[in-house]
Amino acid sequence: MPDEHPLVIRFGAFGDMVMITSLLDRLTQRCGMPCDVVGTGNWTRTMYQHLPFVRNVYTIKSRSAPYFLSGDKQKLVKTIRQHDYRYVWLLETNTNSLKLAKRAGITHSINPIDFPRGTDEQTTEHWFRLANETPEGFGFPRDDSRACDTYLTASEEEIDECRAWLTNRDIEPDSRIVCIQAGNRKTMKFGRKDRNSNTKYWHQRNWAAVIDAIHANDPDTQVLLCGVPAELAMTRDIRELCADKQRTHCVADELPMRRLFALLSIADSCISVDTGPAHASAALGCNTTILYGKADARRCSPVTPRSHIERIVGRIPGSVLGADPDSWAASHDIKLIEPDAVFEGWLRSTSQR
Repeated sequence: MPDEHPLVIRFGAFGDMVMITSLLDRLTQRCGMPCDVVGTGNWTRTMYQHLPFVRNVYTIKSRSAPYFLSGDKQKLVKTIRQHDYRYVWLLETNTNSLKLAKRAGITHSINPIDFPRGTDEQTTEHWFRLANETPEGFGFPRDDSRACDTYLTASEEEIDECRAWLTNRDIEPDSRIVCIQAGNRKTMKFGRKDRNSNTKYWHQRNWAAVIDAIHANDPDTQVLLCGVPAELAMTRDIRELCADKQRTHCVADELPMRRLFALLSIADSCISVDTGPAHASAALGCNTTILYGKADARRCSPVTPRSHIERIVGRIPGSVLGADPDSWAASHDIKLIEPDAVFEGWLRSTSQR
């Protein structure tokens, strides 16, 4: 018999997979059954741990790998065919993704080709709207009274482990903790961090200036420079420029995903460039200040009523801003953001707690 659990396919990066939690939660609320999810990389399975609206997570290494050379793609196709999913949300327009879905026998789906995003529609709200679409035979009513929200969680055991980790680092878990996410995927690549293609790079001296302002505002605040091991050198450069090194900690090599989620669950706030951990921070209920450059903040900003989000944008003086993302990109540059603006945004964010 066909499997009636909703199947959601999204080969997205970190932030993309956080944004579709609005859809996953909504579908589960509608039909009373958790979703099965197809994504890229085992980290997707790690991300969705402890979420009641996710049942199974299936992953492939790369959607661009040739099918006949990709054992994981062949296994995925076989799994989907065996389940014979009755209801599918295919959140993809990429040609490779569509071909893979066709191989898996998916001929009907709710998708962004048939239900395109509106001109000024935020990505998360778009997915949430698609969750309210009703495929043939899906006999569950929509509920337009529900609010759009992204959601992640950390277990009590994970939070306890995080608190023990902080204690071992001589950081009081109950102190005021501010997380800083300065890096992004392009920061991890070889070459100059300030190259033109790294449109989310904000100079280390700017981050240090913000951290100094935070410590001047409250000397007891503990600032944790987060990230992945490849970003450790960058965080150390930032720390070296800070006045208070004792309360500025480089932890980029000590934050597997589940510990990061636990940390964001107990932190006072987070300041980040527009990248996956910023979405996770908001989804975990942490007040979040996000720096935007070329990426359109109107479309890719987190959506949740459970945390206060401050958006700091670098607007090019005299530029004309239209409704489309290309106009936004031409009108904005993260390098134009001043440290004072970020600090003031952070103050507004923390005042909401």
